[in-house]
Amino acid sequence: MDEMRIVLCVVFGFGVFLESLLLVGFTAEELGTVILLSLGAGLIFFLVGFLKAPEVGLYTHILIGFGIYSGVFGILFRKKIMPVVSEKTLLVLNMALWYLFFTYFPMLSFKIKLLICLILIPMTISVNLMAFIDHVVGFGLTLLFYTWFLIMLVFLGLAQFPFWNLSFFFNKLSAARLGFLDVLLTGMVFSYMAINVIYVLALIPIPYHRGQSFGERWREVRRHAGVLIEKYSHQQLRQEEALLIMLIVGGFLATNLFLELIPHHFAINTLIVIVPQLISKRFSMAAQRTDELMSS
Repeated sequence: MDEMRIVLCVVFGFGVFLESLLLVGFTAEELGTVILLSLGAGLIFFLVGFLKAPEVGLYTHILIGFGIYSGVFGILFRKKIMPVVSEKTLLVLNMALWYLFFTYFPMLSFKIKLLICLILIPMTISVNLMAFIDHVVGFGLTLLFYTWFLIMLVFLGLAQFPFWNLSFFFNKLSAARLGFLDVLLTGMVFSYMAINVIYVLALIPIPYHRGQSFGERWREVRRHAGVLIEKYSHQQLRQEEALLIMLIVGGFLATNLFLELIPHHFAINTLIVIVPQLISKRFSMAAQRTDELMSS
């Protein structure tokens, strides 16, 4: 049984490593150096953690080491990994987050529902205002919207993450019931989620270790925030574009919420991966045609 857990750890680790390569490309500059630094950081955290707290378990520390590897890799390659975020992206993901909220609504306690609404409603109003009003946001709002994009991505991912495929890190009895492909894909998703989580945590101005001053940490936060700002597109949505996106995507989500024509997780994943790309191309072409017709 322990042999199976070791094999699954290797498969999971390969998934983590493969996802990091796919995010930056196999020919990225300084790839070898970044991989070595990331592996070194993960190994150090694993060894120190296991020596200081062996009661936590060997395999749990291995999982933490994989998370540290992904986080360090993501920080060192953040300019290459971070996607360009636009008003279209925010609008679509914000609707996906409401869809997720209503999907799990019966399972949530009243306090959790209230807390989510206190956060989600103001951000939804802000996102929709920016989509319908022609206004270029400044540094603060740009940082807020990109951070909100990362938070939405993390929550949407966590809500669908196959946590049961991590069970072999904590319970050897479940190792035999897991397939290699499932564990490989879980490793890839785990790596992507860990990278996005670290992008959010990197904005918290709290020193990471005792030797770091608040001034040094604040400078790191500002550098990280600067990268986020560069990745935000200030391309303005037209009102008719924003309205059409809301009608099509919102109508699809509302219909699927009640009828469940396709599984909920598939609907959300489609929105995350496919829809922002499609509407970006479609609406750009539509806008170009409109300009041509008006000029003629």
